[in-house]
Amino acid sequence: MNIGAGGRDSEQRRAFGGDDPVMSAASGEPPQILVVDDDPAMNRMVVDYLENRNMRAISASGRQEMARLLAVGAPSLVLLDLCLGRDNGLELLQEIRSRSDVPVIMTTDPRSDERDRVVGLELGADDCVTKPFGLRELLARIQAVLRRREVTRAVPRRDRPLSREYLLQATRLHEDIFDRSVDVQILRLRRKLETDPSAPNIIRTERSVGYVFALPVESL
Repeated sequence: MNIGAGGRDSEQRRAFGGDDPVMSAASGEPPQILVVDDDPAMNRMVVDYLENRNMRAISASGRQEMARLLAVGAPSLVLLDLCLGRDNGLELLQEIRSRSDVPVIMTTDPRSDERDRVVGLELGADDCVTKPFGLRELLARIQAVLRRREVTRAVPRRDRPLSREYLLQATRLHEDIFDRSVDVQILRLRRKLETDPSAPNIIRTERSVGYVFALPVESL
């Protein structure tokens, strides 16, 4: 069924906060967002919104389209719906993680089991947002995850402990002090850098303080 501009589509856009002003262009190459959702109206709405905010966006309705697009080139971020009808969103997340460390934001139905969201985060998702969500909130979450990726790509050139609160503020993540996003990123870095991630020697935990980059760093 087609959704006209004056019907359910426009109501959905209002519910998701789609009438906010366009952002100014960012410098550099615009990020590419892969939107994986089996709802055509949702795909079109999110893709149009992101493209109007100086991002490149493409969509996939399920596993086969997603795999084809990932094979062509890695996006900057994947927005992955966990409720994809015939396809299991958690299995798709595992497939993504088996080939790439591209950032992933999960979208979930409000009736979905909390355990699915927890499992998704444990499997390596970077964030989770529940439908219906505001498009401005979605954009802010995408930008926060992309900022965090830039921070984690550059190994900290410090040898003093950095608290979780400091890292949250530095990357402008959620203000909730119980947010576990930093811990997920530290775990991901340890898996890349450490010989034994369960006994880290490069990024050590200072109990009740934070994290410290333990290798000596020479200034150039």
